[in-house]
Amino acid sequence: MKRALIVLSCFVLGVKVSADDKECSGPLPLLENAHTSAGARRSSYTHGDVLHFTCHPGYMAAGRTSYSCLNGTWVRSRRGKCVLKPCELPSDIPNGRYEIVNGTDFVFGTIIKYTCNDGYQMMSRADSRICQVSGWSHSLPVCEEITCEFLKPHTGVRVKSPPYDHAPIRTGHVVEFECSPGTGTVLRGSSKVTCTSTGQWSDSFPVCEEVTCELEEIDKSVAVRRRPAHGATVKYGDALRFQCVHEWMEMQGESEVTCESSGQWSRSFPKCRETPCRLPDIHSSVLVSGLPEGNAAMRYGHKLRFRCAHQALALKGQAEVTCLSGDKWSNVFPTCYGNYAQQHVAHSKKKKKKKS
Repeated sequence: MKRALIVLSCFVLGVKVSADDKECSGPLPLLENAHTSAGARRSSYTHGDVLHFTCHPGYMAAGRTSYSCLNGTWVRSRRGKCVLKPCELPSDIPNGRYEIVNGTDFVFGTIIKYTCNDGYQMMSRADSRICQVSGWSHSLPVCEEITCEFLKPHTGVRVKSPPYDHAPIRTGHVVEFECSPGTGTVLRGSSKVTCTSTGQWSDSFPVCEEVTCELEEIDKSVAVRRRPAHGATVKYGDALRFQCVHEWMEMQGESEVTCESSGQWSRSFPKCRETPCRLPDIHSSVLVSGLPEGNAAMRYGHKLRFRCAHQALALKGQAEVTCLSGDKWSNVFPTCYGNYAQQHVAHSKKKKKKKS
């Protein structure tokens, strides 16, 4: 019966069947993604033998496939094929998602990778799964919320806002710090730190340090009446008092500065400068000696001497005055008085009136 079917097939396919069956020699036919089992292979195949194929692992048959030996030639009698074996639709995970990173569909060999949403981190060792013969590899990965470790603030530092306790500290949480007022301490470091998406704080927690002021360079013209011992630090609330090195100098600035809570001085350090004495208006009846040549300044200690321009006049005031500090003279400049002086003044007025 079998031989009759083969002969009929040959007739339909237009293959001439001879009385003497011919062997199918040479290499066996090949089918993509399939193989013939070792047990089905023989040293020779004669007219009417059928060769069946099995799909490779990871593939499955889409219809049956076989070749028949007909009159010494292999003829494909069934036209099935082997296609990639599918995997079931991958499962989603809480707080995460997946995407295909190798392949185009959920079939054998496809690789998918899971990623966690913002604020969550992968806790599983494997974040990828491969479609295998038995299904998806590995277990579903797990995403856990990212939190920052609770750290106790340093001594003297207090949390300004918001509340900060042992509860899970989530991504984006900002902690603001300050030093206790009136303690003479200042915050060193960042006053605000944030719990980042890596589970680490954006900066180290700050510390409160004792406020000190750096001793600035002091002008040589200035002496410090009260200053810390050599090498000692100037602390919050400490004050420095200054005076001019020479008594004939005038201080420019405040004579006392204080170290403030900001670590800065309350004012700039003063300087001392010599202020020359200016010559006031002198009546023409008074003669002056000791004036410097040209426009030279009259400095501290410079003396001027006075006398009346006429013997009939009397000098009222000190005959000698001395330049002191800050454009001040030791005495008021003297004047001359007497009848001659009054006549001289009247004469001067009359002269001016005539000119006008």
